[in-house]
Amino acid sequence: MGHRKLSRIAGEGIDLAKSLNSGQVFHWTQHGKGFVGAIDQRPCYLEQSGNQLLVSSDLIAEARRYLALDHRIDEIQRTFPDDPTLSAAVCYAGGIR
Repeated sequence: MGHRKLSRIAGEGIDLAKSLNSGQVFHWTQHGKGFVGAIDQRPCYLEQSGNQLLVSSDLIAEARRYLALDHRIDEIQRTFPDDPTLSAAVCYAGGIR
């Protein structure tokens, strides 16, 4: 990928490694502290640092959309019915987008 400029964006509520290794996508590869892959057929680097993500600077908007960072997962989960199986699934999959 060469050297690309990275930008920090908010990544609260996401576990990047769990999300990219969850089986929902298959073209991301661990690279150093982050991952290399593609968004909209464009090479991209993603890395998590606490509640922030490092993203290829030219793909900020695309990365936010790709990772659904505008979706408030906590608000969505509050709408779920009180069900032990569903609660266990939410606990198990915490941080996956």
